[in-house]
Amino acid sequence: MKKFTKISLIFAGIFAALGIACWIAGLALGVTWAEIRNSLNQGEFSIGSHFFENWENGDERVLAEGEYEFYAEEVNNLNIDMSYATIEIQETDEEIIYMETTDEGKDKVTLDGDTLKLESRGNKNDEHIVVLYLPADLSFEEIKIDVSAGRAAVNDLTAEQIKIEVGAGEFTGDGVLSAEEADFSIGAGTMDFAYLDASEAKIGVGAGSVSGTLTGSQEDYEIKLECGVGSLQVGTTDYSGIAHKETVNADHGERQLKVECAVGEVDLQFENDHH
Repeated sequence: MKKFTKISLIFAGIFAALGIACWIAGLALGVTWAEIRNSLNQGEFSIGSHFFENWENGDERVLAEGEYEFYAEEVNNLNIDMSYATIEIQETDEEIIYMETTDEGKDKVTLDGDTLKLESRGNKNDEHIVVLYLPADLSFEEIKIDVSAGRAAVNDLTAEQIKIEVGAGEFTGDGVLSAEEADFSIGAGTMDFAYLDASEAKIGVGAGSVSGTLTGSQEDYEIKLECGVGSLQVGTTDYSGIAHKETVNADHGERQLKVECAVGEVDLQFENDHH
């Protein structure tokens, strides 16, 4: 073996050992695979174009046609915008966020920093379905769901802030929507949720309808109500009327609830007040 070759192999071995040592040290100091992948995507260093062969366009993770996967630890915010499409949010025992769709061409899925964004555009004549699997007990900083024309069906969702807008679509929540702040806006659509657990909740209805149950009892809430010519039922009391405004349990409730109803329908109950 030539002397130059021997020297080259020696240096290669040394650098390989140093690389392994640095990798082990990084893991020991708390560096995660998600951070390594983010650095790769941002061009901070490279280990070859085919190392993550399923990662396309930098921040879009395509496993196969219509399938996407993200590590839960890299996602703090969730932003969903649906039009003439259906999204179903379900739980998974895995530690990943997984998404599958019936038509990849109708969806734009990206990871913008720590915000997972899904924009889906279907049409009236073709049912387009997206299924999003979230790890059980996963908590976000912020969740935004906009259903302008379509349907959203979810189970449990937890975040510091949850904002849901329903234009002419339909939203169904079969689990618990848990948040410090919740803001629901319904235009001409419908919203039905099993339970809402929020310190501050704001619900506004135009010509649509909303129904659901709030955790706790009515005495836990300071409630501010405003009704145009719609139907407004909170607990066992009907607050419907023309230009009706009222505050219930003022300055006593630990939680805040504000409800505005124009010409639509509102029916809110309290979990602990059911007999």
